[in-house]
Formats: sequence, structure tokens, C-alpha cells
Amino acid sequence: MASTKNLAKRGQAWLTYGALLLLGILVGHAIPGNSATPNSVTGATSAASGGADTFKLAPKGAKATSYKLTNQTVWQVTPGAWKSGMPPCLAGDFVRTTSSSGAPKPAAASSKQVTIGVISVPSVTGGGPLQLVVWVRCPA
Repeated sequence: MASTKNLAKRGQAWLTYGALLLLGILVGHAIPGNSATPNSVTGATSAASGGADTFKLAPKGAKATSYKLTNQTVWQVTPGAWKSGMPPCLAGDFVRTTSSSGAPKPAAASSKQVTIGVISVPSVTGGGPLQLVVWVRCPA
């Protein structure tokens, strides 16, 4: 009789553990996450119209896409510390000169291969998702 009672207590404990585990999984899945995993995109850069912080990146075999840097975009040239500010590998793409008509135009900069980390964020204005550059890795 004592053996049956002990078995029943163990079964009840395992059932409780299983229910708590299931509850933890369900609650953990229901809580929205505040993290994003950037997609790595490598390609050739070029200047783009749209402001002093806009550039184009053309992955090999794909059409160029315009991206915009933010003040929070970080960059690195060699593995180690990340820095903020204008990435040196993109600085030439943003230098603007003035045409004979007085309108700003992109500087003629040589194309460089860079890798950027991009996340998609929902637009607050109701348009499609925005592509946000969160990091830039410059070639050494």
C-alpha cells in the first residue's frame, strides 16, 4: 500500500512539473520580443540622392537598394571595438559637390565592398516596412 501511495505522489509531482513547464513555454511564447536579428548584406556602395546620410548598396547580381544611416549606426574596420559616426568606407559616398546649376549632386566616389546589418521595422506612417541599417563593416 505504501508503494502505491509513493507512486501516486511521484506521478502528481511529475504532472505538476509538466504543467508548469507547459505554462512557462506558452507564456514565454506569448510575450512579444524586443530584439531583432539583422540580415547581413554585402555589396558595392555608391552615392545616392536623398540626403547626406543616404547611400546605395548593390549585392552581387542584384539591383542596388538605397539605405539611410542613423546617428546610432555603428561601424568597424577590424574585429574588435565598434565605433559610431560616419564609417570611413562610406565617407566618400556622402561628399556633395555643387553642379553648375547650384543643385547638390553626389560626389564621384569609387565603389567599395562593404557589409551592412539591416533590420526591417514597421512604418509608423502606414507604409511598408522600413529598412534600418544598424551596423556597417568596412573592409580592412
